[in-house]
Amino acid sequence: MGSILFDFLTESVLFDPGHIEDQYVSLPDGELTAVLQRYRDFCLSHQEELIAEAVGTRSGFHVFPGTEWVHPNLLKQSALYMDRYVLSDPLFPLTEQGNSYNRVMSSYLGYDDPYRLDKARVTLAVKRLKNLTSMIAADYVKCIPRGARHPQSQPTSTQCPARHSWRR
Repeated sequence: MGSILFDFLTESVLFDPGHIEDQYVSLPDGELTAVLQRYRDFCLSHQEELIAEAVGTRSGFHVFPGTEWVHPNLLKQSALYMDRYVLSDPLFPLTEQGNSYNRVMSSYLGYDDPYRLDKARVTLAVKRLKNLTSMIAADYVKCIPRGARHPQSQPTSTQCPARHSWRR
């Protein structure tokens, strides 16, 4: 295909038509979480390659519309005017796993668990990606994970000290 990200997805259970049809109900939560974690690890380990692939070597008019999803009909309409669209991957934000501190504080404050596995959202994201398959194979659309940071690059309390000024 036209992307190393899609090569990974086509070999994954995430692109299985049977699982997409039944919204991953037949797949246990633990197994789906493990598949999403493998996808996240793949994205993080190939982050530089994904960005280089999206930017490409040829010159031309590349568009990054931000974090909002662009409807495929708009992509098709603008194909004559744009050389490439770089979209944020809709599946990557769903792979984030919170730490125990986040979960405890959310529960304590009465919020829903933001890291709870939502199979309907996973299905919607995978359907959106599958809908772009022909455009990605034609090298017109590239998807990159937004907000991808290696866990070791996240600041800790010793790296970012809390400072307070007593002056007003």
